[in-house]
Amino acid sequence: MVRNSEGQANGILSVGVDITGHRQVERSLLKSRKRMQSYLSAIDNIGLGLLVVDGNYCVRDMNKTMIEWFGDQRGTVCHRSVAGLNKPCSYCRLTSVIEKRDTARHQVHSSGGRIFEIVTTAIDNQDGRVSMMAIIRDITKEEQALEKIKKLSSALESRVQERTLELEQKNKQLQHNKLEIEKKNITLRVLLDQQLATREELEGHMASRLKKLVYPYLELLEEEAAGSQAKAYIRIIAAHLDTMTSSFVKKLSNPLWQLTPREILVADLVQHGKCTREIGELLNISPRTAERYRNTIRKKIGLTQRKVSLYKYLNSVLSSP
Repeated sequence: MVRNSEGQANGILSVGVDITGHRQVERSLLKSRKRMQSYLSAIDNIGLGLLVVDGNYCVRDMNKTMIEWFGDQRGTVCHRSVAGLNKPCSYCRLTSVIEKRDTARHQVHSSGGRIFEIVTTAIDNQDGRVSMMAIIRDITKEEQALEKIKKLSSALESRVQERTLELEQKNKQLQHNKLEIEKKNITLRVLLDQQLATREELEGHMASRLKKLVYPYLELLEEEAAGSQAKAYIRIIAAHLDTMTSSFVKKLSNPLWQLTPREILVADLVQHGKCTREIGELLNISPRTAERYRNTIRKKIGLTQRKVSLYKYLNSVLSSP
């Protein structure tokens, strides 16, 4: 209102100020505040703590999650209110973050047994100073689960090593048993071979003795037998002897088996030093017949082309059965 010199009102003076820009700034700040509040709510919703500490270790701000964990400590010294210490924590990165604007990540084990993963970075305050903002995640359950997995893995590895050792020992024992069985099998084969050789040797011995000492005299008995019945009995005995020795006679290499009973008898007399005349007298045959037997024997045993005495040959080769 405007007055004259007499003090009477004679008009109104108006002054107009354009506050459009101011209003726009207010709306922009409001939007930014709402957006920041939505970010903080999102951080709270996912269970992350947010802490802002200035260069004097004073807690400037905390989100809802941090307040639930440690109580509202805004305006207090962080290492006293949060960690319960009289000096900055040994793991604190505040100076490095503020002065060098570094970003750091580390883990902290609290006195209550909880484990936190902390990521710190520098932020600019409205007053131009720099503070440290920390995003904090409680990883206690994760670390406990990892520790449990490590223990289980260690126990499983120990069990696997024990089982592997047991299997290796069993395998060594099996290999040892295998070698022992192989040794025993070799021993058994040797014993069986020796037994078979001994058996064949005994069979050959018996067959040779029969051929040399029995068959010739059975033939003589058959010739001297008075009746046909006696001769039949002698032939039956000879047949039975043939049956007994037939299974192993083929294995013998003794030249004696190529001779007839009468030729064996002549060979036995030659081996004992009898001359042709004496052989004829003992067998009741002529000396010429005895000589013919001698020649036949030499032929059958392969001496026709060799200048070897039949007497010496028989004593050197056929002296053992």
